[in-house]
Amino acid sequence: MNDLQKYYDAMPKGVAQTVNSRWNRTLNGNISMQNCSYSNLKRVGRYINNNVPMKDRDAFVKNYVSNSVSDFWNKYRKSQTYAYRWK
Repeated sequence: MNDLQKYYDAMPKGVAQTVNSRWNRTLNGNISMQNCSYSNLKRVGRYINNNVPMKDRDAFVKNYVSNSVSDFWNKYRKSQTYAYRWK
Protein backbone atom coordinates (compact mmCIF):
# COMPACT_ATOMS: atom_id res chain seq x y z
CA MET A 1 0.00 0.00 0.00
CA ASN A 2 1.41 3.40 -0.92
CA ASP A 3 1.46 6.57 1.14
CA LEU A 4 -1.38 8.21 -0.79
CA GLN A 5 -3.71 5.31 0.05
CA LYS A 6 -2.94 5.76 3.77
CA TYR A 7 -3.94 9.43 3.59
CA TYR A 8 -7.07 8.51 1.68
CA ASP A 9 -8.05 5.86 4.26
CA ALA A 10 -7.48 8.32 7.12
CA MET A 11 -9.91 10.83 5.62
CA PRO A 12 -12.85 11.76 7.90
CA LYS A 13 -16.25 10.37 6.95
CA GLY A 14 -17.78 13.66 5.79
CA VAL A 15 -14.82 14.59 3.63
CA ALA A 16 -14.72 11.09 2.13
CA GLN A 17 -18.42 11.29 1.23
CA THR A 18 -17.83 14.57 -0.60
CA VAL A 19 -14.90 13.12 -2.53
CA ASN A 20 -16.54 9.78 -3.33
CA SER A 21 -19.99 11.00 -4.37
CA ARG A 22 -20.48 10.67 -8.10
CA TRP A 23 -23.09 13.44 -7.94
CA ASN A 24 -20.37 15.93 -6.98
CA ARG A 25 -18.48 15.31 -10.23
CA THR A 26 -18.65 16.68 -13.75
CA LEU A 27 -18.40 14.42 -16.79
CA ASN A 28 -14.63 14.86 -17.01
CA GLY A 29 -14.07 13.98 -13.31
CA ASN A 30 -13.63 17.41 -11.75
CA ILE A 31 -15.61 18.57 -8.73
CA SER A 32 -18.85 20.23 -9.81
CA MET A 33 -19.63 23.49 -8.07
CA GLN A 34 -23.26 23.14 -9.12
CA ASN A 35 -23.70 20.17 -6.77
CA CYS A 36 -20.88 20.61 -4.24
CA SER A 37 -20.85 23.73 -2.08
CA TYR A 38 -17.81 25.88 -1.47
CA SER A 39 -17.85 24.92 2.21
CA ASN A 40 -17.53 21.22 1.32
CA LEU A 41 -14.72 22.00 -1.11
CA LYS A 42 -13.02 24.04 1.59
CA ARG A 43 -13.17 21.07 3.99
CA VAL A 44 -11.56 18.80 1.39
CA GLY A 45 -8.81 21.32 0.66
CA ARG A 46 -8.19 21.93 4.35
CA TYR A 47 -7.82 18.18 4.94
CA ILE A 48 -5.31 17.93 2.09
CA ASN A 49 -3.30 20.94 3.29
CA ASN A 50 -3.16 19.73 6.89
CA ASN A 51 -2.54 16.01 6.38
CA VAL A 52 -0.86 15.33 3.05
CA PRO A 53 2.82 16.35 2.67
CA MET A 54 3.60 19.11 0.20
CA LYS A 55 5.39 16.85 -2.30
CA ASP A 56 2.39 14.46 -2.51
CA ARG A 57 -0.51 16.94 -2.65
CA ASP A 58 -0.85 17.24 -6.40
CA ALA A 59 -0.63 13.48 -6.86
CA PHE A 60 -3.26 12.97 -4.14
CA VAL A 61 -5.64 15.45 -5.79
CA LYS A 62 -5.09 13.85 -9.21
CA ASN A 63 -5.72 10.30 -7.93
CA TYR A 64 -8.60 10.79 -5.50
CA VAL A 65 -10.24 14.20 -5.77
CA SER A 66 -10.21 15.77 -9.23
CA ASN A 67 -8.73 15.04 -12.65
CA SER A 68 -7.57 18.63 -13.05
CA VAL A 69 -5.24 19.66 -10.24
CA SER A 70 -5.17 23.35 -11.16
CA ASP A 71 -8.98 23.46 -11.35
CA PHE A 72 -9.27 22.06 -7.82
CA TRP A 73 -6.72 24.47 -6.32
CA ASN A 74 -8.36 27.45 -8.08
CA LYS A 75 -11.76 26.47 -6.66
CA TYR A 76 -10.23 25.95 -3.21
CA ARG A 77 -8.58 29.38 -3.34
CA LYS A 78 -11.90 30.90 -4.39
CA SER A 79 -13.70 29.14 -1.51
CA GLN A 80 -11.48 30.96 0.98
CA THR A 81 -12.54 34.44 -0.14
CA TYR A 82 -15.28 36.22 1.76
CA ALA A 83 -17.69 36.56 -1.19
CA TYR A 84 -18.04 32.77 -1.53
CA ARG A 85 -17.89 31.79 2.13
CA TRP A 86 -21.61 31.20 2.77
CA LYS A 87 -22.70 29.92 -0.62
